Amino acid sequence: MRIPSFSYLRFFGAGLALSLLSSCGADQAAGNSDDYTITVSNPETTTFKDAGFEAAIPENSKPGWALYDAGAEAWLPAQQDDLDGDGTPETLFFLTDLKGKSSRSLSYQPAPDSFEASQRSQIVFKVQDRPFAPETAREMLADYTQREALTVPGDLTPQNMWVMFEGPVWENDLVAYRFYMDDRFRTDIYGKKVRDMVMDTVGWDYHDLKDWGSDILKVGNSLGIGSPAIWYREKAYALSKTAKKDIDIIANGPLRSILRVNFEGLEVDTFRLDLTVDFEIQAGHQWTEVRMQSKTPLPDGMKFATGIVKHTDQINAKRYDGVQTYYNWDNQSYHGQQLGFALMAKESQEPVLYDSELDHLMILNASNEAATYRFMAVWEEDPMQIRGIREFREHLEQEAAQWGTAFRMESNK
Repeated sequence: MRIPSFSYLRFFGAGLALSLLSSCGADQAAGNSDDYTITVSNPETTTFKDAGFEAAIPENSKPGWALYDAGAEAWLPAQQDDLDGDGTPETLFFLTDLKGKSSRSLSYQPAPDSFEASQRSQIVFKVQDRPFAPETAREMLADYTQREALTVPGDLTPQNMWVMFEGPVWENDLVAYRFYMDDRFRTDIYGKKVRDMVMDTVGWDYHDLKDWGSDILKVGNSLGIGSPAIWYREKAYALSKTAKKDIDIIANGPLRSILRVNFEGLEVDTFRLDLTVDFEIQAGHQWTEVRMQSKTPLPDGMKFATGIVKHTDQINAKRYDGVQTYYNWDNQSYHGQQLGFALMAKESQEPVLYDSELDHLMILNASNEAATYRFMAVWEEDPMQIRGIREFREHLEQEAAQWGTAFRMESNK
C-alpha cells in the first residue's frame, strides 16, 4: 500500500531558490525553445560532488529521458519518482557535480540508445513467499521475493528468517543500512568494499567478512546508528511496540532510494502515537536522511531524538554552516576495524547532545510535529578508504557544508 506523503518539502542543500528563465535565456541554454532546461548554481567557493536536486517532471516526458549538458557534451541520468503515490511520477531527481561559484545548464530530453544509467542505489526487501508463523520463523520454506509494500505481522519475532536480513536494506555505491523489522526497530550497518550493488546477492552469512564487505555493527539494545526515537522524561524510546506498522518503498534507484514506515498506535510510556518515518539514501554519500512526522503534535515534554551506540565514550561536536554534527572515530566495527559515526541536524532543529548508558543521543527540540536529521557511517574498508579521524572530520565537514549550502535552481518551464 502507498502511505500518503509528508506535507512538507524536502531540500538537499539549505534550500533551493526557484525562478523562471526568460525565453531568450532558455533558448540560448538549451538550443531549442521546446526543451525543458534546468540551470543549477553553486554560490559557494567549495566544489561539491553528487549534489542532489528535485524538479517537476514536464508533462511530455517519457521513461528513458536524461539530462544533457551541452557545454560538457555529457549526459546525466535522471530518476522519475512518484512521491505522492498517485501512480504517475511527478518528481525529477538528479545528481550533479558543481565547482565553486559555478552553474550548470541541463536539458531534459530523450537520451540516445547508447546512454545507460548505472544503478547506484537500491532497496532490497525480500520476504519468503508464505505467511509468517512464529513456529517456523527460523526456517526457509519458500523462495524470497522482492516486496514493494508490507504490513508487518504483529507476531514477527527477532532473529527470524522469514524476511531476508530481518528487514529491508537500503544501499548505495558506498554503504548499506537496514532496520530490524520486528519490535526492536534499530538501524544496522553493512560495510561495503565495492561500489557495485551487491545486497540483493548476499546470503545469511553476512556477518562474515567477504570480498563485498560485511555486517559491521554490534547493535545490542542500543539505538545502533541513527535509529529514530522519542525522548520523554529523561529516556529515549525506540519505535518498538506498535499496533500496526506498514512499510512502503517510495523510490528505488537508480540514484536514490526512499523507504517509508508508518506507525499506528506506537507505544511511548502511557501514550499512543501515529508516526511516519522516511529513510532516504542518495548515491555518492554515506549518510541516510531521516524524516519523522507525527500525525498530531507530540504530547508535552516529548521530543524527537536519535542516537549512536556508545562503543566508545568519545564524542565530538562541531558546527558547520548552520549544521550541527556529533561524531566519533574508533576501532568500533564488529570486526575490530576503524569506523566513524556521525549525526547531523540543521541548527534550526535545535539539536542537543545527551549521553545515556548505551548511546550518544541527539535530541531535537525545535518541533513536536516533525524533525529531520542525518546519520552517517564511514568504514575504513569502504570505497573511499578514509583511514583516520582527521580524514573523517574533513569528509564530515564537506557533507555538512553541502547540506548547508543554498543551491539555486532555475527552470524555463
